[in-house]
Amino acid sequence: LNDLRAENKILQETVEYLQKQLKVTKGPRETRLSDAKKLAQQIVKETGSTEDVEDLARRIKDVADNLAHATSLSGYDTLKSLAAGIARDIVSTANVELDDGTGTEELRNDFKTAMKGQTIYVPEQYRSDVGDWNDFRKRYFGIFKFSNSGTPIDQVYQALLEEMPGVLDPDINNPGDMINEMADKWDALQPIMGNPFEDYWNEAIESYANRIIHSALDGTLREVDPTYADKMNARIERLRSEKNARIEEVRRQGIAKKQEAIAKEKAAKWKKVDKTAQYYRDMQARAKQRRQNTAMRGRIRDMIGDINTRLLHGTEKKYVPAELVNATIDILEMIDLDTGKSARIHEKIAKLQQQYAKLKEDKTFTGYAYDPIMQEEISALSEAIGDTPLHQMNSEQLEQVLTTLQDLTHTIKTAVSFKLHGENVNAFEFGKDIEKATRSAGGISTNSMSKAVN
Repeated sequence: LNDLRAENKILQETVEYLQKQLKVTKGPRETRLSDAKKLAQQIVKETGSTEDVEDLARRIKDVADNLAHATSLSGYDTLKSLAAGIARDIVSTANVELDDGTGTEELRNDFKTAMKGQTIYVPEQYRSDVGDWNDFRKRYFGIFKFSNSGTPIDQVYQALLEEMPGVLDPDINNPGDMINEMADKWDALQPIMGNPFEDYWNEAIESYANRIIHSALDGTLREVDPTYADKMNARIERLRSEKNARIEEVRRQGIAKKQEAIAKEKAAKWKKVDKTAQYYRDMQARAKQRRQNTAMRGRIRDMIGDINTRLLHGTEKKYVPAELVNATIDILEMIDLDTGKSARIHEKIAKLQQQYAKLKEDKTFTGYAYDPIMQEEISALSEAIGDTPLHQMNSEQLEQVLTTLQDLTHTIKTAVSFKLHGENVNAFEFGKDIEKATRSAGGISTNSMSKAVN
């Protein structure tokens, strides 16, 4: 029979729940009882009020529900009176630990700390000094722990005297008196309980009444979740509103919307065309840059060939002055012409390296200090190209190499010429002209003139 009643109760609750879910809420929804209960628990915990939490929660919920339906100032005043009634009941039953200014709370905490983990042994012949031993143990359960294997009471008492001087009587020697003294002092340290609002009764009532009202307004006390019928009704209203909005949008825009769509489609097509055109422009630019790079590499190789001819196979007219030999070799060795694909080129480069090495070992070209400008050229080139071979250099690196070789060639050419009457004259050719003129004049040994020219 009891099982049947329980089952019927569950069925009845289920039916009531479904009835609520299938009912559309008119006006604001009710306040959540759980939120009202949470607020009531907080206030009771703060004040130590003896009011029933469940009853307070229902009363707070009623205030919040009525506040949601209030439409006039007079209705709000009525709700404020209801909130004040709740606050008055809370304040009148408040009961908390009062601070009497004696510092007993600190002493009580010190006493508890000293007793924490401490087990006390009281000889059996002294246990009757406290009255009924079992009642005594129950009364002080949580502060004193007794055991036949614990620390003797006189040692515990002595330790307390040292840790808390002035609290216990130091002249007591009897174990029974010691335990009674400890119990009396613990009783004396217990807090004083009372109502903390006695001196500002009305202010406290006003404060808690306002707190209840504000909790209903600031979202602390939330509405219950919408019912299934509420959700469906809201969905229907939303769909109806969206449908009407779409109809209005189509009616209002009409042809303009169609034209806008066409314009967007055209813009997308032109954007695609521009993107394709840009792709080919970029491709052409890359091809142009590759051709320019190839041309620069050809010029670089030609210039290196010319410099190598001056350096390794110099003539009386075209050669590298002794003071520029080492700098020239340093620059040429930085430029890696090996493509890694031709054994012939590799062998040719290796042969050049050997020839460079022989020139560097030749004492004829040692002892010359680098020209500062040429030293800067060598440093800049080294930083720009590093160990990148010529066939892998980018445009900036190729331009740097080309500029350096042009400067080197210019330096070599100007080193074997000088200005005469505003014109550049080759030193070798000028010497030959002087030799011819002198020989035709006679009187000067050909051998001595040749030595002078040389």
